Amino acid sequence: MNTRAQTALTVLFAVAVALFTRAYVAQAYAIPSESMQNTLLVGDHVFVVKLAPRLSGVARSDIVVFDGPEGAQTLIKRVVGLPGETIRIENNTVYIDGVPLAEPYAVFERNPYNPHPLQNFGPYLIPDDGYFVMGDNRNNSGDSRFFGPVPKERIIGKAFLIHWSSEDSPLHVRWSRLGHLLD
Repeated sequence: MNTRAQTALTVLFAVAVALFTRAYVAQAYAIPSESMQNTLLVGDHVFVVKLAPRLSGVARSDIVVFDGPEGAQTLIKRVVGLPGETIRIENNTVYIDGVPLAEPYAVFERNPYNPHPLQNFGPYLIPDDGYFVMGDNRNNSGDSRFFGPVPKERIIGKAFLIHWSSEDSPLHVRWSRLGHLLD
């Protein structure tokens, strides 16, 4: 086989591996909004493992990427409630089956566009195929409180690593965030 044919086969193989990886293994996503602050900032880029939900399942506090409701964009939120649980929110405290949930990641920043944030919700029984997701920045997040639980088949994968982070422009890199593992 000549060098040109070998090069073409190598390039074709590399493209096939890249497409397979993006479709089934992992993919990068950019964070477009403040809904997950301070865990994820606008301008962060995360790697999402697509196989994780199928292999290890989805657990409470996982940060997941999923297809939004009714043709909405792809969203990223934290799993708060699991299938079959009853969730209730009272004065910004989440209760799962009557027990308060420790959420050190939750913040309640003032939202000038929503002067009366949703501080109470439920009780709500999460369906057997659904996950209740919320943004960490509770007053600035459209989440399961508004669009309901996310069915498992709409979950694309779990975010696990910030691979790039920039503020305002690609030239203003937030070096301290690069390589940060998400828990």
